[in-house]
Amino acid sequence: MLPETFEFVLGQIAERLQRTANGNEMISPEKQFLIALWRMATPDSYRSIHTRFGVGKATAIRAVRRVTQALCGLASIFIQWPTEEKIEEIKQGFSHVGAFPGTIGAI
Repeated sequence: MLPETFEFVLGQIAERLQRTANGNEMISPEKQFLIALWRMATPDSYRSIHTRFGVGKATAIRAVRRVTQALCGLASIFIQWPTEEKIEEIKQGFSHVGAFPGTIGAI
């Protein structure tokens, strides 16, 4: 992930990663995001992740859960399904580039 992308996404979710009530001091939104990215990008266990980042295992689990929920909360802003007209336009575009009738997307 590019540093600019990291900063952009962190800017979108940071507020959702901060506690509003009193309690134990939370780890920073940046560290929570780093922990979650590490968990999502590697096959590492929470045991190795909590050691790597210097937090408790439960803290690492909660960080991943918080980040995942924050990202899901933004999904409707960044993932938008096309309208019926746009679907037809996309289908036409795909039919012109190959033999993929009815295709409305590709990765």
